[in-house]
Formats: sequence, C-alpha cells, structure tokens
Amino acid sequence: MREGVGQGDLAAVKAAARVGDVDERFDDGLTALILAAYSGNVEIVRFLLESGANPNVQNDDGETCLVSGTAPENADEIIPLLLAGGADPNLRDSQDRSPLVWAALQGHVGATSALVKAGADLSARDKEGVTALAAAVVSGHGDILDVLLAAGGTTDRGKAAMIAVNGEKPEMVLKIVDSGLSVDYAEGDPPSALLHYAALYGHVDTARGLLKRGATADILGRDDTAPLGLAAYAGHVDVVRALLEAGAEVDHVTAMKGSALRAAAETGARGCVEVLLAAGADPLLKDKWDKLPVNYATENGHVAVAELLTAAAGERKSR
Repeated sequence: MREGVGQGDLAAVKAAARVGDVDERFDDGLTALILAAYSGNVEIVRFLLESGANPNVQNDDGETCLVSGTAPENADEIIPLLLAGGADPNLRDSQDRSPLVWAALQGHVGATSALVKAGADLSARDKEGVTALAAAVVSGHGDILDVLLAAGGTTDRGKAAMIAVNGEKPEMVLKIVDSGLSVDYAEGDPPSALLHYAALYGHVDTARGLLKRGATADILGRDDTAPLGLAAYAGHVDVVRALLEAGAEVDHVTAMKGSALRAAAETGARGCVEVLLAAGADPLLKDKWDKLPVNYATENGHVAVAELLTAAAGERKSR
C-alpha cells in the first residue's frame, strides 16, 4: 500500500486495502493515511477514511495525519477532510506541537480556520513555548494572525506582540494591540514596554502606531530609562522626532541622571543631538558623575558633536 500511496495510484491503494490492513504501519510508524495527507492526495485520503482508516494514529514522532496534512499546498482542502473523518485537532507530536501551530507556520488560512472551528486549543504551547499565535507572527502570516485573533481565547498576545515588535512587523504589533492588548504592554524584570523596543531598534512605524493609540511616551523601563533615551542612544532620528511630537520629556533623566542628549552624545548620534537641542534639551544637564553631554562626546572622539554641544552650552549660559 505504501508504494501505491507514494505513486498516487488510487487503484493500487484500493487493491492493497482489499487484502491488507488499512492502518498498516510502515517504517517510523507511518501509515498510508499519514503519507497520503502529506502528499496532498485528496482522492486517496478520502478513500482511506471511507475504508475505516484511523485518522488519529501517530507515527514514531507523534505526528498524526493532521500534522502531515499541513505540509502540502492544498492543506486547506486536506485538513477539513481529515477533520470530517474524525481527526483529533489537539493531538500533538513529540515536540508538543499541535496541528494548529503547524498550520500557522505553513500559512494555510483555510486549514487554520477549520482547526479552530473543530475545537483546536488556541493556547496550546509546544516544548519551546510557541503557540499558534506566536507561530503566525514568527512566520509573518498576517492573515493567519487575523483568524486567530478573531477566534479569541488566546493567552499569549503579549508574547506575540513582543516577537512582532522585535521582528519589525508593525502591522502585526498594532493588530494585536487593537485586539485588546494594552498599548503599554511590558514584560521582563524590570519590565520593558513595546515602545522601548520600537525605540531601541528604530521601528518608527511601530512607534508612531503605538503613540497614536495612546502609548505613554515616557514609559519607564530598566533604570528609569525612557524610550527617548534609547532612540537617541541608538541614533534613530525619526523615532526621536516621533516621541518628541508625542510629548516625550526632552530632559528626562534615568536613575543615573543621564539624559537623552547625553545618550546621543556618547554614541555620536549627531542627528539626534541636533533634534534634541532644537527641542530645547539642556546641554548643561549633568549626570550622576557630574559630567556633561559634551564630556562624553569628547571622550569618545565625536568631534562634530562636541562642537555642537559646546556651542549650545555657550548659548544657554549667555541667556
């Protein structure tokens, strides 16, 4: 029977089924149904189910026909057929990965919808802690994300949003926020918010989207660090502008009394220094070590930035 399935020969499969066990296990615990689902052969899958094949047999890796059925391009047709034949949507493989996670990774919208409708557990996590929602984000399938968010019942919106913000997927971040996640969602100890990561990595579209939805521009993270300081340190001028436009405090200082201007001076982010100075940043603001922003620019060899700060400090003193 295995040869008939492999060749897509329905007649050969029918002949083998008349004299053999339709659930015969081949190498690695594979069955004809698992192989047929993997190859996407609808006619053979239908025949095997009608002939009494058990859709819940697992191979040596714990994979059922539902897992293998997420592989072919026509998975949107194969998965509903298997579910109608009695396949359990919540049987997981040896990695605890469910058919729903596999469908999300492969980007099969119809298969995902069918699994959700059949009662697939949206909160199921594999051994790495990945859920279907996280899998959709990792693989970049926005249409799958839509299906899962609409289904509700997901418990890892925060983790998925963090994956999206770190992966520069602004549309996904904002979809998840719009589905009910707090725009100021943060995690870690001490916690860092979505806006912190958008600022640090220079994802201006994400930052603008979060700010437009009411994100706290000066939300504090580790050592009282605000997004503005992170963006300035990393040299992301567009994010610095966006944060200032949203009302971020230009002279906010961290627990070490370091300002965004000091952060930009330290790394030589001239564009950020110019924007911050234009917004009124104080070049005479000293940190915990009684040092000015210009001191950091000088120490690190950022000559042009040091000149800007020296001139700005002179102007400030003369007022």
